[in-house]
Amino acid sequence: MSHAPADGRQHGRSDAATRKAEDNPQELLRAGIFLLRRDEPREAVRILERAHHLDSKNPMTCSYLGLAMALARSGTKQAVQLCEDAVRGGTFHAELYHNLGRVYLMAGDRRRARLAFLEGLKLDQDDPNITHDLKKLGMRRVPPLSVVHRDHLLNKYIGLALRRLRIR
Repeated sequence: MSHAPADGRQHGRSDAATRKAEDNPQELLRAGIFLLRRDEPREAVRILERAHHLDSKNPMTCSYLGLAMALARSGTKQAVQLCEDAVRGGTFHAELYHNLGRVYLMAGDRRRARLAFLEGLKLDQDDPNITHDLKKLGMRRVPPLSVVHRDHLLNKYIGLALRRLRIR
């Protein structure tokens, strides 16, 4: 048997308090971040879009909305744009660069992701999330032939041969 009120409201929360939370962009941002941490990006996009609608100038909202969109796979170009705008917004938070780097990774741009992570580390050298993602990204060696692109067949096969011969 349920102890909830017959009208469906929770104990201690009035309709006015619920409406107030729905109109508070900071509360919506917190809820969106919570949903992202629970691995619910689609729901986070919905909440963060509402927060962005209420406060489109907040760089944290833009950054987390971009991250949520990339995780939900709903518009990677727009996600990159939101995160880049957040970084350009003038606030210097390592979190913004971390989100930008993650979105770049999801867009397949490893080079720009690495640069974003390194910029974030300049702001907070002890950020464990950025350090973890940077280590996960790994370091690539210089290609054997610098005159052709690293994805060129010659670079691939020479690199394989050098590794097998344990020269590299």
